[in-house]
Amino acid sequence: MDKFSLFRLAFPESFIIEVLIPQTNKNIEGEELTLSEFYVWLGVNFLIGCCEGIVDRRDWWSTDPVTDFKGAPYRMSKYISGNRYDAINAAMRFTDEEAPDFEDKFHEVRKMLLLFNSHYEQNYIPSWLSCLDESMNSWLDKYCPGFMCVPRKPHPFGNKYHTICDGDQGRSILWHVELVEGKDR
Repeated sequence: MDKFSLFRLAFPESFIIEVLIPQTNKNIEGEELTLSEFYVWLGVNFLIGCCEGIVDRRDWWSTDPVTDFKGAPYRMSKYISGNRYDAINAAMRFTDEEAPDFEDKFHEVRKMLLLFNSHYEQNYIPSWLSCLDESMNSWLDKYCPGFMCVPRKPHPFGNKYHTICDGDQGRSILWHVELVEGKDR
């Protein structure tokens, strides 16, 4: 499978079709967002996320030639216009549920996390070796771990995610995410 096929297998596409796109279309200026355009927008975000140090996002849509020392290393104009990308960013919504009466900074992503975890519970069986949260183990062979100590924060600062990944045979499959609310709760 190619990476796009793996993503479609790993992430519940029904959530994108039933929640994300309709809710985004309620807020978007111009043409409605389609599934294929959503995947283009998502791919552009993945590529931008892989390149550090680009301070100005407009550099990705610049008409200046690509150089080694200035601007972004690629141009996204052939995939999506900069104005359309910004319009989708501004309109993107991740839930179809009404906001609660109290301030909940994670209201937008709670449903997505719940559906992601449910999707993996139904469709994935992890191996015997999992890597939980921030624990880092280097496995020298099947039976002998080499542990690495990573100092932890002395007390929680804000909010974070705890994750569980499959750690056997070089797989890097994240199969559970839990939001841990710290002092910002």
